[in-house]
Formats: sequence, C-alpha cells, structure tokens
Amino acid sequence: MATSTPIWSPSTDVRSFFAVLAICVALAGCASDAPDSERVSLSLNESPINEMLGIDVALRSGDLVELERAAEQGVVECMKGVGFEYIAVDFASQFEPEAGAENPDSREYAELNGYGISIRPAIDVPSPEDIIDPNEELRNALSDGELDAYNLALYGESPPEGEVIADQDRTGCVAEAYDAVYAAQAELGAVEQFFGEFGDELTALEERFRSDPRFIELEEQWSACMAEQGFTVAMREEIFVELNLRMSEVAPLLAGGDEPSVEAAQLMDEVRDWERDVAVADWDCTQPVEEELQALRFGYEALFLDEQQDRIDGAG
Repeated sequence: MATSTPIWSPSTDVRSFFAVLAICVALAGCASDAPDSERVSLSLNESPINEMLGIDVALRSGDLVELERAAEQGVVECMKGVGFEYIAVDFASQFEPEAGAENPDSREYAELNGYGISIRPAIDVPSPEDIIDPNEELRNALSDGELDAYNLALYGESPPEGEVIADQDRTGCVAEAYDAVYAAQAELGAVEQFFGEFGDELTALEERFRSDPRFIELEEQWSACMAEQGFTVAMREEIFVELNLRMSEVAPLLAGGDEPSVEAAQLMDEVRDWERDVAVADWDCTQPVEEELQALRFGYEALFLDEQQDRIDGAG
C-alpha cells in the first residue's frame, strides 16, 4: 500500500490538503528565475487544468450515475416517440454502497469507513442475471415480430458477428440517449492519458508545492489541530505509515483464510477504530485550511501549464 497519494492525480481524495485535484494560478509576469513562492499567486478560484481538459478531473462515478439516470429517461422518451413503452432502469440503485460510502469526501464516510483501507465499504454487486429489468415483462408480452421491432428501435442494427460498433456509429434509442454518458467516459479516458503523459512532471511539481512556505505554514496549522485531537503527526503521510504498520502487525494472524481468532478479530477492530478516529480528525482539521490550500494548488497548476505550454500545444 502506498503511504500517500500524489496531489496531481484523478483519484486524489479531496479531504486532504493535497486532495482536490483542481490547482492552478496565474503567473503575474515574474522573472523565470524567481522562486516558486513569488511566481505563484492565490488569485484563481477555478482549475486551469480542468478548463484545459474541458472536464472536471474530480468527476466521480456518482456523476456518471446521474448521467446514466438522465439517459434512461431519454430512452423512455425516444421509445415513446416510435410507439413503444419503455421503463427507465436504475441500474445503480441495485448495487449502491452502504449509507455514507457514496461520498468519500464526506465526514460521514470518515466516520463509517475511515479512509476505506482497513474498512472496505460493503457494495452488493449483483451478477448480470440478477439485475432487475422492469421491461422484461413488456418484452414477454410481444410477438416475435413485435419484439424484433422493439429491439431494433431500442438498440439499433446489430453488428456482424465478431465486430464492435464504435459509440459514434451506434443507432437506436439507447445510443441516442446515452451520448452524454459515452462522452463523459471518453473524457475520463483523456484525463487518465493526460496524467499518464505528464506523471513525472506533476510528481516534481508536487515536491515544489510542498516546499512552498505557504504550504508549510498551513500544514503546521493542520498538524497542531491533529495534536489537539490526540494524533501527533507532522504531515499526512505519517497517518498512512502508521496505519500500514498497524495492519501489518495483524496480518500474520489473519493468514490462511481461516476464521480469525477472537484475538485477531479484536486487534483488527482496534485498527479499524483507529482509522475511523484519525480520518475524522483529519477531515475536521483540513476544513480550516482547505480553501487556502486549494487556492495555492490552483496557482501551482497554472505554473505547470505555463511551463509545459509548448509540449501541451504539441500534443494537441
């Protein structure tokens, strides 16, 4: 397990200082040899990287779920327009996580699951045959000819066996209504590609960000708050080092796949309780400094775009 998560990463957790992946700032004409702390301003309130990519890099599965639900309503209207009834399918509701697990950035998530490391939020994922489709009864009532017409209207022409139709070439009500979903999935793929291409540079930028005196001061405020909560940590990575150590001490007692002993189960419960407590403290202590840290992040993001502009233009 990694002891920390890079700041500039689509999967970054917003609760930490180095959480929200939006981080950019305007360069106010400073000399190129000036220190970063003088070249980075705190004037931006939006992410330049988000703006450049045309998508919020923090887009989560929950956002896609809402797009899918809207798409299902579009299928309903489309099928109605060609003379068929269709009932919107809420697939996500059939395998939603436990209450509080749907938003990893919330305090409720921290209270229930900590960071989700020693405590994995339960998600009841049904197998395909168990997914309930309210349209099954409608289809069963159709004749063979009506069913063929229904499926053609819903899914469009089937590709030749062994071939796959590109999203933009699909026909039928599902393809028409799911345009926004396909576009969002493609955009998320572009985000992954961007962060993969500039991974080394963003890692170096992270080190510069953490060396900024403003970051150091805010981290000290966070550390003092954590101490008041009973956790002596100078930086957030230390939490995960300690959690990893605690889990490694219990792991040998859980090996073999057998039912854990009473002692092992008790020790694991203690690890989980500690993770919940420290995650809640982390969440509470991050709130007072998060706005300033995010503004600083926006500044470093803008600095990165300025420095990499030629390469970005070439890639485009």
